[in-house]
Amino acid sequence: MRRSLALLVSALVVVACSGDGDIADFGPGAPTADAPELPADRGLDVTTVEEPGEVPPEDAELTEADWPAAAAWIRRENEAGRPVVINFFASFCEPCKRELPLLLDTAARETDVAFLGVHTNEQRALGEQMVEEYGIVFPTLHDPTGDVVFEVGGRGLPHTVAFDTEGRLVSRVFGELTETSLDRLIDEAR
Repeated sequence: MRRSLALLVSALVVVACSGDGDIADFGPGAPTADAPELPADRGLDVTTVEEPGEVPPEDAELTEADWPAAAAWIRRENEAGRPVVINFFASFCEPCKRELPLLLDTAARETDVAFLGVHTNEQRALGEQMVEEYGIVFPTLHDPTGDVVFEVGGRGLPHTVAFDTEGRLVSRVFGELTETSLDRLIDEAR
């Protein structure tokens, strides 16, 4: 069942970002009538996720990772007293590309918050091109199967989530970030 839901989420990611850059509106975070409930819809706490064999490095650059590895990365930042903002992106997602300058500027300014990019649902080489082209300097993970986006309740791209310093998912934005929505995410994580 989990695999079927992950495939559905992957399909939604592609549908949400295909075409001329239209943003799929999935509402304020609750499941829609056509979307199945996902694990994160009932709350998500990274402290309950089993430790992986290896934690991605603090300065990861497209390190391949699944949900346990991403959760461990979040926990490490939490132990240092930092909330975490995770932005999911892919090269086929035009709104993802448009919001990257805002994310990069905010990450440079908000040094007490950890930012993590997760390149999802496509080949690593495409993520490498995006990291280089857009000058992404915050840590990034490569999630080729969509495992991480599935676990946090993603229903398309762009999707950005925030975890507080206790490892709890506290806020999300479905769709392209604005300065206001990103500031709200950060405030709710603090």
